[in-house]
Amino acid sequence: FVELDISRIPFKLIGFRLLYRGIRLFPTLLLLENPAFSPPKLRYGVACRGDTMPISLTCPHCGTSTKVADEYVGETRPCGHCGGEITIDPSRVEHSATFIADLALRRARRSWLLCIVGTVGLALGTLVILPHLWPDPQTIRRGHRANCSNNLRQIALALHDYQRDHRSLPPAYTVDEDGRRLHSWRTFLLPYLEAQNLYDKIRLDEPWDSPHNRGFDDLNFPIYRCPNNPDRDLSYMVVVGPRTLFPGAEAVSMEDAVGGLSNTLLLVEVRGFAGSWMEPVDLEFDELVDNLKLLTDDGATSHAGGFNVAFADGSTRFVAMSIDRDRFRAMLTRDGGEDIADGD
Repeated sequence: FVELDISRIPFKLIGFRLLYRGIRLFPTLLLLENPAFSPPKLRYGVACRGDTMPISLTCPHCGTSTKVADEYVGETRPCGHCGGEITIDPSRVEHSATFIADLALRRARRSWLLCIVGTVGLALGTLVILPHLWPDPQTIRRGHRANCSNNLRQIALALHDYQRDHRSLPPAYTVDEDGRRLHSWRTFLLPYLEAQNLYDKIRLDEPWDSPHNRGFDDLNFPIYRCPNNPDRDLSYMVVVGPRTLFPGAEAVSMEDAVGGLSNTLLLVEVRGFAGSWMEPVDLEFDELVDNLKLLTDDGATSHAGGFNVAFADGSTRFVAMSIDRDRFRAMLTRDGGEDIADGD
């Protein structure tokens, strides 16, 4: 016996073929339901034109069969073959009309059959194709997670470009003479995210929320926002602490990550922050390692079961909320030295 593997049957192709057949045949149903529809007139030979009906005749002299129009009923005409006189019998008209009606009925029956087949094909094709056209929620979530990772990757690359030009990472925030926070690292990264014009308009010697700078904080920056968090302006933060890559107002270099760039966390994804992307606020190391729920919105994350992060080497990974706290602490510090596997 031959074992049939139904998983290899191209159901999508079959569905498209059924849908195509149904679309082609379905107009016939609409045509038949139209009261103005009537079967096409039959026309045989040169003798039958317009709305006439054909009459079959056999010449009594030479036996040749021919067809003539009903308009010649009762007349005597010469045979086109032998020239003998032929009188067209009126009784042939009734026979011809019966033939036409029978043929029209058979055509109508065939048309209805085609309509039924077309309708069934249209329905089956739609049922087969619809699951492939309807967006799968799980696929959408995976797409949002991938787009979120891409945002983190782009920000990490911008931080690498900043490191190349300034020999250090941007500070987590800048302060004025009184120690008040002025601007976030996100503002200093604008020239590396194709926003040089905006960066030139911001007054760095004034607080981020000064009357002048307030005109820019409501600008839309999709790269700072996870696609699964559309109602927030900010989804990505750094972790501020003396042993992290962002100790505060002080700028450090990626070269200080002695534990290895691939093991040192650069950015984390958060959910539920309602402030502006310009606001100089991030996560505090001591608070985060003791409570990962700071990354959530009442316990909910942007992605089921965890959150995305970016490491100093530019790679992005998904971290489960159940990660060991000591291991997560090692990821945050510059001298952690832990080997972090994908999916941890």
